[in-house]
Amino acid sequence: MSIDRTQLEKFLRKTEYFGDCTAEELNPVIERLDLVSVEADTTVCEEGAQGSAWYLVIDGEVAVFKNAAAGAPPHLLCSLGPGEGFGEMALIDSAPRMAAVIATSPLVLARLTRQGFDELIYRNHPAAVQLLRSMAGVLCERLRELTIILQDLSDDPGPQPQLSQEVLSTLFKLRLLSDKVGPDDSPHSGPSENGSD
Repeated sequence: MSIDRTQLEKFLRKTEYFGDCTAEELNPVIERLDLVSVEADTTVCEEGAQGSAWYLVIDGEVAVFKNAAAGAPPHLLCSLGPGEGFGEMALIDSAPRMAAVIATSPLVLARLTRQGFDELIYRNHPAAVQLLRSMAGVLCERLRELTIILQDLSDDPGPQPQLSQEVLSTLFKLRLLSDKVGPDDSPHSGPSENGSD
């Protein structure tokens, strides 16, 4: 699938990330996006690898997997299609990827590197503000879902050992701590991803 600048702009304006942006506001974003074609069954992001880019699915679908205990198959967390993004945390901090992302069909992705994102933020572009708000919304939604799951596990632990309760308690404490930590407390550097950027 080939896509020209006009088609990309129209596509971006239909997404939750850039829906309120004008064509003029989108120009600096489009200048910093790389279009990447990926074959089916290709790993786009490896769990544990350093992340340095956010991706928006233009065409195709990806599956997001989290490694399980030794010998168990990975857990499918979700599938993402056109207009959906992944890798938000790579733009915010330099922590390793939390999950693997694998192409389940041929893909076209728009990739925004941390460097490109930082340029937009430092120049205070309106599209960067909208993108940041949208990414924060996605991360907040995921945190809410995780909190509900942890609360359900804590309320009805079933036959789980005491260690699980200690782990849950620690996760709740970390969640509360993360609410108190500001953006200036996060490490921020720009290593490249292996083979993806």
